[in-house]
Amino acid sequence: NGVQDRGGVLFFLAANGLMQNVMGVLTTFANERAAVLREQENGMYHTLPYFCARIAVDLPLKIFCPAILASVAYWTVGLQPDAMRFFNCLVTVVLLALSGNAIGLFLACLFSDVAVSLMVAPMVILPFMMFSGFFLNPESAPTWLMWIEFLSPMKYAFSALAQNEFTNLTLHCTPSQTRLVGVSQLGTPVRICPIETGEAYLDNLNVQPFLTIPNCQW
Repeated sequence: NGVQDRGGVLFFLAANGLMQNVMGVLTTFANERAAVLREQENGMYHTLPYFCARIAVDLPLKIFCPAILASVAYWTVGLQPDAMRFFNCLVTVVLLALSGNAIGLFLACLFSDVAVSLMVAPMVILPFMMFSGFFLNPESAPTWLMWIEFLSPMKYAFSALAQNEFTNLTLHCTPSQTRLVGVSQLGTPVRICPIETGEAYLDNLNVQPFLTIPNCQW
């Protein structure tokens, strides 16, 4: 049960980090777009200074809020109580939030109508979720759609969070969680625990070898 619980928590931590920031930027930037274009036409500033100023203003909030979320969630749900693992989780969630902010800005700049942006955003986010490695195993994905997983920030975030949590994790089964695999020579049933280590679960996820935690964060 702990495998399913941990995997679900890590996935929704990544999904929330991406979706919340994409949608947040779409709704706020839409109100600024007309004013920015008008001020640029009047020669008050160019695009680059505005972009740098906006990122600088957003940066503290985009770091602080995900850090609070990760700090509360990590210790509340009982993930591995290790300072380095907690720090890796914190960094991954913050970087994912910044990626979501960038995707939101891109969509907001792409469409002048906020209603269209809000309609297109789920069409972009849902494929990222499907190819994050939690719902769809990489080996099951159609070859002609494999490129989507490498564009998905959730793919890298979930891979990093899963490795951070399940590496060197020892799992235990209750009697009801064991599986019957056969009968011994004495006629007694032979039952095993299907997943005894976190590495066994990572093998089931088929996380590519090059997706180490530093590479995913990078």
